[in-house]
This record gives sequence, C-alpha cells and structure tokens, in this order.
Amino acid sequence: MVGLAISASGTFVEGNFCYDYDRAEILRHIESLGVPWHEEKGDDNFTFITTFIGFQWDIPQKLVSLPEAKRLKFHEHVRRFLNNFSENNHPCQLIDVEKLHRSLCHVAFVYTNGRSHLPSLSNFTASFHSKDRNFITRYPPRAMIKDLEWWLEELSSPCLAHQLRPRGPLQDLGLFVDASTSWGIGVVMGASWAAFHQSPTWKIPGQDICWLETVTVELLIYLLEQNGHHNC
Repeated sequence: MVGLAISASGTFVEGNFCYDYDRAEILRHIESLGVPWHEEKGDDNFTFITTFIGFQWDIPQKLVSLPEAKRLKFHEHVRRFLNNFSENNHPCQLIDVEKLHRSLCHVAFVYTNGRSHLPSLSNFTASFHSKDRNFITRYPPRAMIKDLEWWLEELSSPCLAHQLRPRGPLQDLGLFVDASTSWGIGVVMGASWAAFHQSPTWKIPGQDICWLETVTVELLIYLLEQNGHHNC
C-alpha cells in the first residue's frame, strides 16, 4: 500500500505515521465479496516506494521506473523478435507484432524517447488488410527493424527513472491547425499564423492525409517550443 492515507487521528500506527486502516482492515471490508487477494499483489505495509501496474513508483522523489525484471523481460521480447524475423529473414504474423507493440507502448511511459520509435510498429500492424489478417504473414519493413534495434539498445542498460511532473494550469493559446492534400499546412497561434506549401511529389506510398496531419501537429509543437513553451 502506498503511504498516501496518513491521518492525524488514525488508529493504525506504522513507524512515525498514523493511518485510518491497514492491509488487514481493508481485506476485512471486502471479505464478504469472496474475491481472492493475490499474495504477490500489493504490499503488506504502507510504503512510499511500491510496484504498481508494472512500474516502480517513488512517491517522495516523484520518480517512476521500470523494475529490473520487467526491463529484462521486454529486452528479451525485442531480441527474440529481431532474431526470429529479421536475422533469419522470416515473415511474421500480426499477433507477433501486436504483442511487442503492446509491451513497448507500456514502457514508453518511462522511456519517453521511445514514443517516436513506435509508429513504424503501428503502421505495420495496419498493413495487414486481408480478412484473414490474423493468419497471413508479412516481412517486417526496414524502418520497423531499425526502431526495434533502438529499443534493444535502450533496454540493454539499467532503466533510468522518469521524473513525474504536474501538468500545470490549462492554457488556451488559440491553437488551430489544418492540412490539405491539394495545398499544404496551416498553423494558427493566437494572432500569429504560418503556412507551408507542400512539394508536388509529397504523396508517395505511406504518406497520405494522416501523415500530413501528423506533420502539421509536429510543426505546431516546434513553433510552441520556439516561443518558449516547455513542459506545459
């Protein structure tokens, strides 16, 4: 249990703190439901550092990290995929990619730089168009292999903790964006605006209106950063 239930009048004492309940008291309240409580889930006592939903949370330091066992587990998943479908040049099924994609999306909460190395996996899963998409096989594209090689290297070292920061107050900066396949990109920031005309040869396989709209949002973020907006 995370030590967030400190109470000035609590009757349960642990160390220098008082609480309104302990683990036994919580289990007593749900006993009538007949729901089994997993022995390995949760902590016996209140603690300020705990493992929850696959992450280790350090409440006083406001840090979150990937437990070492999880890091090694996900590293092995990536290594096996590369070994089976890249080094041995074998096609893979949709489920092979989906399992890996789910895992890496999860750990990207800590490995924030890894978010830019996920689109190649989601694009590849979307390429399984056939009604028999769960049974057909395809060769992973080079872009996806490069991203997985990045993940393999990142997961090869002990995990660094990710700092938890408050989102801060909501700001309405008057932001509007749009993309047109026949002209280009437009961005509005309050009283300022910018427009980018696309190249006549921009539309190639893999680059459609979804790609163009994503580039639009990326340009907006660059402009926000240039105007001094960070961590907000």
